[in-house]
Order: sequence, then C-alpha cells, then structure tokens
Amino acid sequence: MKIVYVTEFFSEKMGYSENCLPKAMALLGQEVHVIASNLQVYGNTPKYEETYGRYLGPRVQPCGTMSLDGYTLHRLPHRLQSGYVGICGLISKIGMLKPDIVQTHNCISSNALKIAIAQRILGYKLFTECHQHMSVTKPYLHDKTFSHPKRLLYFASRTFPGRFVSLFTEKCFPVASDCAEVARRFYGVRERKIRIVPLGTDTDVFQPVGNEIERQERFNLRQSLGFSESEIVCIYTGRFSQEKNPLILAQAVSTLKEQGLHYGAIFIGDGEQKSEIESCKGCIVIPFVQYIDLPMYYRASDIAIWPTQESMSMLDAASCGIPLVVSNRVGDLERVVGSGATYREGDVGALAEVLRSLYDEKLRRELGIRGREKMVEKYSWIRIAKDLLEEYKSRQVL
Repeated sequence: MKIVYVTEFFSEKMGYSENCLPKAMALLGQEVHVIASNLQVYGNTPKYEETYGRYLGPRVQPCGTMSLDGYTLHRLPHRLQSGYVGICGLISKIGMLKPDIVQTHNCISSNALKIAIAQRILGYKLFTECHQHMSVTKPYLHDKTFSHPKRLLYFASRTFPGRFVSLFTEKCFPVASDCAEVARRFYGVRERKIRIVPLGTDTDVFQPVGNEIERQERFNLRQSLGFSESEIVCIYTGRFSQEKNPLILAQAVSTLKEQGLHYGAIFIGDGEQKSEIESCKGCIVIPFVQYIDLPMYYRASDIAIWPTQESMSMLDAASCGIPLVVSNRVGDLERVVGSGATYREGDVGALAEVLRSLYDEKLRRELGIRGREKMVEKYSWIRIAKDLLEEYKSRQVL
C-alpha cells in the first residue's frame, strides 16, 4: 500500500507524529511518503529564532526529496497567509505519487481543502487528524452567545470548510477525547467519522533502566549535572513559554529546596522563561537535545512534569518508567491514570505538595512500572501503525 502523510512543518531532529508514524508504517512494509513545506516546526512563529533557531537551524529548509528512516520526505515551497502555511505544488506532487491513502495532519486548512477537492479526481482515500486539545482553544469559542463576532468568523473560516472536508473523509483521527470534541464542535467533522487514535511513543527507544550499563549511565549523568543519587530529580522538556509555563515547576522545586528537601530539576529546551528558571534553586537548563538523546535524561530523572498543556514528551517519559505530574485541566488524563498525579494548575504550592507526595521511592517505582506497561500496551507507535493499517485496508466509505 502506498501512503502519503501531509504536514505543514517537518524537522528531522524532532520526535513528533510526522516523524514517528511514517517510520513505524514503513517498518510494517508499506511504501510511505511525507509531503511537507520547507519550514521547520514552528517556522511560522515570530519567536522561532529565539526558541528553536540554535537547535534546528534556519527556519526555511531546502526543497527536495530525501530518504529518511525507511520513508521518503518531499519538501515543497511554502506560502504564508495570515500566519497559516500553504504548501505549493501539493496536489501536483500527490498526483505524481498516485497514493492509495492520503492523511493530513489536521482536519481543516487550505491544504486539507485542496486535498479534499482533488480526492474524487485522484482516487485516493482521505483521512485526517485533529491534535488540538480543548485546553488551547480560543476562549470566545466557548461563549454561549453564538453571535459573538469572532465566533461567527471562526464558523465561516473553520467550521463550515471543515464540514466540507469531512464529506470527502473516510475517518478523522483525534488524538484524545477532548480533541474529538474540538473536531466535532469547532471543525465540523461528522461524529460518525471520528475515531480516537492516540499519539504514541517509540517503546524501543524510550526504555527504563534495564541493565548495569544504563544504571552506570544514569549515575554518571546525574553526577555530571550536579545531582546526588539520593536527590529526587524532576524533568521538563519543551518550550519555556508562558503557555507551557515550566517556570512554575522551577518555583515549586525552589520551594522544596528552601524547606530542606532534596529535590532538583532538569529543564531541556529554550524560550522566554529561561533566565527566570535558571535563577531558581536546584534547577539547571540544558539546550534542546536530539530526540534520540532524550531517553538518557528521562532515565536519569525520577519524576516528569508538564505544568500546563499536553505534550507528546509525556508519553516518552512514561515509557522510560518514571511517573508523570500534569495539570488537572488537561483533556487527556488517561496518560496519568494509575501512573502519575495531577495538581491544581497554576498553583506553585499545590505542585510542591504533589511532588512531596512522590518522595517515596517505592511509590515512584510502582507508578513508573504501570506507566511503562501502559505505553507498551496502548501507546507504542508500532501498535498504533498496525491499527491504522487495518483501518486503511478496510477503506469503507461511510
């Protein structure tokens, strides 16, 4: 089967679904192509250079075709319209490839509209995704007064076109239950075409400490970062932005340090909160590292925390056998049920108390084991790819 995945952005050093799902599908013996613009991830944002430039390089990459992890990547020119990314020559490229399946990274965009319109002519089966959680939707969308001007504009530019795309779609795959609600309420996807398919993790790459070599690696890395073996090390990876707000973790760790407790934290990434995080007691900042290098940092840590929005990195950390702490407002709590804890979002004291509750090593180990088992059973990219492949093969027009 020939499968094409379409995504507005692509960065080789990242571990997002546009990197991992095509790799897993190629491992299952399928011919896989990824069509992307020539922009890096977040390449359309004003703070790209500040946050990602030093790690990923120039926001605009050369166009062309290359082999990568068993699949073929096609980078095409882009154009920006009010910050949104259009892929130039997209339909022509799809026509040349003659795929059986086309799957887009979102359920409504200018690219999704073009793909939907061309579907009847080119004959592929179209699938879409929805990665937008309810926690990051615009506040005016929840206004009960439908006549709100911005809501009306959103309906005209997103909901109505999304319903049109849905007419040509076999299935839409939201990554969580709240994303399914977003797809239905705000993007016009028909409920009978929605099927939740979670994001995944590479359970072969992200593994717990399993042998003496890895135990020594954990010890050496902690020592090099200034943490003793008895210290409870927290970890956060990603942007240091206001909406992600890792600063609150730094403040909670600093509070625990001031109380004489042996806590510390590793922050891997970059962004506007960097200097404030570095000024907190017990906290160190490391620049972005490649996806394949992240497992050793998770294995060197004891608790993984994402204070606000959902992150794919939660799954990677859980796969490495450490418990998670996340906001009580996230839409997908399944990731932490039985394998972590939630805290009252925005409350430094509440986060500090939850971290204190995980002081016991035996408890952390039990939670980590459950998290690892959950990742293997439900969130492995190979497992997800097999499931999707069966869906593709059925090709039932609903």
